[in-house]
Amino acid sequence: MATTMTDTGGGTHGFDSHPPNNPPENPPNNPPNNPPVVPQGEKVHPVAAIPLMIGGGVLAVGGFILGGVFGAIKSSANDNYVSVQNQIITAQKADGIKNPTCNPPPSAKYDSACATLKSNQDAVNGDATVANTFIVIGIIGVAAAAGGVLWYFLGAKNKETTAHFTPHVTPWMAPGTGGFSLSGSF
Repeated sequence: MATTMTDTGGGTHGFDSHPPNNPPENPPNNPPNNPPVVPQGEKVHPVAAIPLMIGGGVLAVGGFILGGVFGAIKSSANDNYVSVQNQIITAQKADGIKNPTCNPPPSAKYDSACATLKSNQDAVNGDATVANTFIVIGIIGVAAAAGGVLWYFLGAKNKETTAHFTPHVTPWMAPGTGGFSLSGSF
């Protein structure tokens, strides 16, 4: 409804009220058949999801850090392996051995060098296994933390805003009288 003020010429002012000719710019979104939106109570998040998020985060960070450390150690062991291997190949070629190998060593002269090569190969394999294990632990940690976050937000329930009354009816009788007792908590 719009109200206008008009001057009647004598210095007095009057007010005219008349309904608007145009419909409202923003009509209500709820058609008459839809029930009104009822506000819901406060969200209550599952408390057990928090330790899962924290534990998963710790596993992820620790797993990836240790995986990186053992990956660097593996790289160093691999450098040692390649260095010893190249020294053996160069020495065997200088001795006229056409197909350099340590399996088996071509002579007793190469026993020590081939044992060092085998030790370095074992170190590379062991460090790679440990690094991969920690990477897997890190991935499991990420999955656990993500599961905790999802559980925390998707598992939230609406807190009850109304009290629940649970009635208990207990009949009683005595000579000449009787009745019932209504009790409960809310």
